[in-house]
Amino acid sequence: MYRQFIHHRGRNTDQGEFAHPGVPVYYTYGTPGKILVHNHLDTILYGAVSDLTGWNLNSRGPIEPGQQQLWRRSADERIHISTPMNHAGEQSAQVYNARVGMVLHIQNLEGQERWQGVKFVPVDEAKYTENLTKRGYGSIGIKNDVGFDIFVSVLSTEGAGFIDTRQLLVKPNTTSYWNRWCPESVFVAVGSAPGLAQAYVGRPGFILHIEDWRPHGGH
Repeated sequence: MYRQFIHHRGRNTDQGEFAHPGVPVYYTYGTPGKILVHNHLDTILYGAVSDLTGWNLNSRGPIEPGQQQLWRRSADERIHISTPMNHAGEQSAQVYNARVGMVLHIQNLEGQERWQGVKFVPVDEAKYTENLTKRGYGSIGIKNDVGFDIFVSVLSTEGAGFIDTRQLLVKPNTTSYWNRWCPESVFVAVGSAPGLAQAYVGRPGFILHIEDWRPHGGH
């Protein structure tokens, strides 16, 4: 049986399989300069840690059942944890505090938001700014205002052919452009989420700002 050691008043204490039964997540002391996540579940998780230093170190990584994943950081960050999409089209995700020198233990998903199918954000609920660059009209801009990588695909009414409809990675605080001449569907996956995306309307001549659209865990 897996046994977890936690620090208690300066000493290690053997607490058995779950050090804190009944809570979704908890923290224990880890390694200086590292953020670690321990997956206590029997399903794979995906994690992505933000990077406030601007070094673009926020790539996502799988966390196998019973295993740990680490990210090197010099300061506390946020971590986006998600499950893969299941056969019913369901997925869950949550953002937690990622503390340097600590291990985040995830032992159930009760605190995570669950959803099914692709969520659509209406135009009047999304944020757009006019594209004043030389690209101007004839291109759809997507700006990443989230602390994590996002993965974007823009459909094309004119069909595939020479039009780029691939899924592209957009780093935080950067903007990417797609040449389109009419409004198109935009699909965005945020942070670690490897399955379900969120849908927006991409408008030529405007930049669509992708902001936090998952709730934050209060941990």
